[in-house]
Amino acid sequence: MASDIGFIGLGNMGYRMAVNLRKKMPPTATLHIYDVVEDACRRFSDNCSRFGKIEIARSSKEVASKCSTLLTIVPTSENVRQVFLDPHSGVIAAPQDPDRLMLECSTIDIKATQEIGKQVMEAGLGIYVDAPVSGGARGAEEATVAFLVGHPGPAETDPVARRIKDVVSNMGLPERVNFCGPLGSGLVGKIVNNYISINNVLSLAEGMAFGLRYGVDKMRLYDCVKSSSGNSWVLENKNSVPGVIARSPASNNFRATFPARMVLKDLTLGINAAKEVGIEASMGETALKSFQKANDDPRTTVSHPSIIYCFLNVPSNPT
Repeated sequence: MASDIGFIGLGNMGYRMAVNLRKKMPPTATLHIYDVVEDACRRFSDNCSRFGKIEIARSSKEVASKCSTLLTIVPTSENVRQVFLDPHSGVIAAPQDPDRLMLECSTIDIKATQEIGKQVMEAGLGIYVDAPVSGGARGAEEATVAFLVGHPGPAETDPVARRIKDVVSNMGLPERVNFCGPLGSGLVGKIVNNYISINNVLSLAEGMAFGLRYGVDKMRLYDCVKSSSGNSWVLENKNSVPGVIARSPASNNFRATFPARMVLKDLTLGINAAKEVGIEASMGETALKSFQKANDDPRTTVSHPSIIYCFLNVPSNPT
């Protein structure tokens, strides 16, 4: 059915995005899901069948065969290759459909998505678009994530862009759907964003740490930065000091939402992307060493990246 949608990848972000998608789809339409972890599919079906029809598929090929719209979000470039290009179980083995819309939401290598998209589209499988998301697990749960789309747009005049925006607005805010340009441009935007924000996480943690060492009250220090040029989204959402921002992971026993190993992956993507075009990623190289050190520490096994603050050996109950 034209209104049926496929969703592949029920990990940390994907599961939350798919919940909102199923809630907002017409209840008579079917959401076809697939993940290599079968328990994730069963748990999703048990929790979300009250919102509408859900069918658990046995492969990416099966999902693509039943849908005119497909979303995928998996951890690595190799995972994306497997989803789309496996000759037996991948999307490329599904029937041809030039109108099928495939939104690939993973954060992977730019060249990889361009190569995969080219192969899939040349095989007549439909329209492949990179559409990575930004906003973290909280944004995915609250349906406020941004989509950075590798398609020219705009939605007002481009039918494909309109279709993209209609689909992704079920999982994010319509005003945060960004059309970045040709295939791969969405990933450029996402990797640039993550490169900046990850470096900001580290500089915030270090700055707050030495400020506290000087004995300045944590809330006074926060107010100083908030009212000055150091203010940022990271200060307000991922503040590394427990008790400053109630919703931050630091104030919730450093509840894991984006583990350090994923920070290493995203930061490496940024460093490599910079090198590809002749830019020295000196800030990223420095941050990578710090996050690698934190990731290797047993205290940060299930950490959020802002636990780097604790790694700096600041007292656990700063004033």
